Amino acid sequence: MEEFIIRSINSVKPDVNNKYSVSNILYMLIGSSYRDYSGSIINYLAKLMEISVTNHLVLNFEARFRKYIARTYPESTAKSTKKRAYEIWKGTSSLAYDGDDSVVEKYRDILNDKPPDENRVRKDPTGVLKIYDEILTAYLKDDTARRFSLLPRKNLTANYITIDTSALKDLLAELKIKSHLRKNFDDTYWPSLFNVSNFETCGKTFHNAFLTDGVGVSLIFEKTRRKLRTTEKF
Repeated sequence: MEEFIIRSINSVKPDVNNKYSVSNILYMLIGSSYRDYSGSIINYLAKLMEISVTNHLVLNFEARFRKYIARTYPESTAKSTKKRAYEIWKGTSSLAYDGDDSVVEKYRDILNDKPPDENRVRKDPTGVLKIYDEILTAYLKDDTARRFSLLPRKNLTANYITIDTSALKDLLAELKIKSHLRKNFDDTYWPSLFNVSNFETCGKTFHNAFLTDGVGVSLIFEKTRRKLRTTEKF
């Protein structure tokens, strides 16, 4: 999955219709001339894409699985079909199963007797992808079935990218500024390049990072503990 994400990022092309689009920002940052200085940004984008894909696979799995079971194993009535689909899902997704339903056993074997939750799918999505493959293959042969996209098309196009100290150093390196040689980088470059002091309060300070899509900006702050007032005794 990570190799697919990196290839997707590296294939970004400029958008001639909108110079402020995310694709243009990405092209500027990870295009042919900037590719050597974009490791931090690529890592953030890859991580966001991995989270987006995992969430998409997990959150939609139950509804799509139960709908597929209802179409594949119909009962005499709609109510009994839904009940049957729920029972199969419950047996398939439970930690342990002591029944003898052949359908449940089939899908538990595909999932290696492990519930398809987020943590397990993140470590090994093989079982869930095999079931998705079965569902999509069956739907391609059925013109009445409502098909779906396996990957989140919209969310794979990052709306915002993260610029933190590592990313800022990469961008400054492209400008031939030897920022990495300075030990007090945060105190030197962030205040001189970004005027955010007006947004800081006694309860929050700028965290030297922000999110942007080329138009809007979301600043990241961290909470600070307020100093308690002390009174002197006379």
